[in-house]
Amino acid sequence: RPILLTMDATFNGLTDVVHYLAYKEWLVDANRILRAVDGTIRERYGAEMTRQLRTAVEAIAAGEQNNPHALDKPLRHIRIGSMVAGLGFNIVNAVMQPLGLTQSMVRIGPKYIAQGVAAFAKNPVKLATSVLEKSSFMRNRKRTQNRELNELRNSLRGKTESRQFIDGAMFLPMTAVQMTVDIPTWWGAYQKAQTEGYDEDTSVQIADQAVLASQGGGQTKDLAAIQRGSEFVKIFTVFYGYFNTAYNLGVERIRATNPRSPSQVARLATDLLLIYSVPAVFGALIKEAFKIGDDDDDEEIANKLAAEQVSFLFGTMVGVREAAGAAQIMLGLSTSGGLGYNGPAGLRFFNELNKFAQQAKQDELDRAFVRAGVNVAGIALHLPSAQINRTVDGVIAMSEGRTENPVALIGGAPPQ
Repeated sequence: RPILLTMDATFNGLTDVVHYLAYKEWLVDANRILRAVDGTIRERYGAEMTRQLRTAVEAIAAGEQNNPHALDKPLRHIRIGSMVAGLGFNIVNAVMQPLGLTQSMVRIGPKYIAQGVAAFAKNPVKLATSVLEKSSFMRNRKRTQNRELNELRNSLRGKTESRQFIDGAMFLPMTAVQMTVDIPTWWGAYQKAQTEGYDEDTSVQIADQAVLASQGGGQTKDLAAIQRGSEFVKIFTVFYGYFNTAYNLGVERIRATNPRSPSQVARLATDLLLIYSVPAVFGALIKEAFKIGDDDDDEEIANKLAAEQVSFLFGTMVGVREAAGAAQIMLGLSTSGGLGYNGPAGLRFFNELNKFAQQAKQDELDRAFVRAGVNVAGIALHLPSAQINRTVDGVIAMSEGRTENPVALIGGAPPQ
């Protein structure tokens, strides 16, 4: 690698040393195991599986080293900024987090999820304390729930204590509610492993993996190969972690199903509904519940639910998800982003900058101009612009008498 002539070299060097010490023994063991089972994997699954495993080990060995390409730093900044602007203090998104329980049901079974939910409902503090005592993975879970959050929390250089506090607080609603899914999932998987006769350490490891397999994770070891690519590739995988998990669960269930068994086919149908349809439909209904004064008739609601289903299914595949809007238009469904394709979510900054330029050209200091400016600043400065704009719109609507519903402070103003 080229010599760095900035203070980044100090941080990168320290990170590399810590990473080396943490993973050295694991890497030796992992490579030894891969060499031992290489022939068996090639015979049963093919050479591609071997390449995937070796690529994953190499990525873990490399850690989060900065690529020296000149565009990587600005691309990373606007990618993480897009996530912060969209999800920071986003109450609507936080309310949707429990829908992840449907994937947990598919992974470990409704029976054990019910046990986990019941134990959490009975005494959430006691259960959380017990889970966190048993699992170091769960103790770090709030910091590693998705890739961008993990990167944001691990990036300390140039940040004041107040900025670090803000970065943590912005995602507190999302991470806190997500733990109401992760903890019951972990406990249900742990109880299932104990019932099946596994020892304590193995049960904990099985429970950790159940959370990752059903809810996803943000560390290098948890990411699909396409999520570990260059910054240019990562631009196309912002907000993809949850959908990647859904895709993997669906493929896993399809491969495990015997098409000649009616009972297995029926279970597969139920699992696919839980993975792909229930979250899409109820997620759309939750979004609609936060929209004040948007009284759609049954046909309009059905149209929106169908559009959300199409968006969810397309969202599980990188590249294909960029065509979700086009598919909705061709099917005559409503689209949330209008009729134009605005580019990948990671490059949202340029779309917002274009809107800001259009508003500035009008020479009118109206709400649209301010909203566009807030969006640009949110991505550039890593601030929760989406929720800021919703709250400001709600305050204005209430002050003008257009609504008295306080939900407008969360979901935004009613349509004029």
